[in-house]
Amino acid sequence: MSDAGDILRKARAVIENPEAWGKGYFAVRRGDIICRCADGALLAAARTGPLLVSRASLFLSLAAQALGFETASRLNDHPRTMHADVLALFDLAIRLAEAPEA
Repeated sequence: MSDAGDILRKARAVIENPEAWGKGYFAVRRGDIICRCADGALLAAARTGPLLVSRASLFLSLAAQALGFETASRLNDHPRTMHADVLALFDLAIRLAEAPEA
């Protein structure tokens, strides 16, 4: 498992519960739950140096581009995007990060 893949897995876990995911903001509190977008989940999961965050972010961006979006934020905030789409984004980013040629 790569460092970037580990961060992406942690970020996916942050928003795995649909109630913990949202659009249009990095993080917002709703009662006892902090809701995060894809990028907000990545920042919450990456409690390490900026290099690892940038590598994980790179794979998240590459996954978004493979899915037809310019950035992960644009995919996350698109009006038709559902929670499952964002989890699929993370799944693809994890596969990319953990590919032998990564």
